[in-house]
Amino acid sequence: MPRKKGTNYWGEKQEALIHQWMSATTQQEFTRIYEALQPSVNWMVNQIMQKYFNVPPSRWKELQQDTVNHIFLRLRYYYDKDTKKSFSYCGTISRNYMH
Repeated sequence: MPRKKGTNYWGEKQEALIHQWMSATTQQEFTRIYEALQPSVNWMVNQIMQKYFNVPPSRWKELQQDTVNHIFLRLRYYYDKDTKKSFSYCGTISRNYMH
């Protein structure tokens, strides 16, 4: 299935990892999923920061890491059988957190 333009970093693999995160029960599972999702989530956060916010360079890394951590904390509230909506959910969490 082709990906939408501009979302090359988010595909079926990331959607599946989001749903694995929802059912994970051990710290090992959470760590494995976190490490697998982190590059895509970092990329998403960077894209949102560049497009919507004027972040001073001195705060870039700190805000990025805080936002990524916030996304992972909020993922436990995500529940949708439609596996195509987690991208939108994570993007919304990012923008709301940065506001």
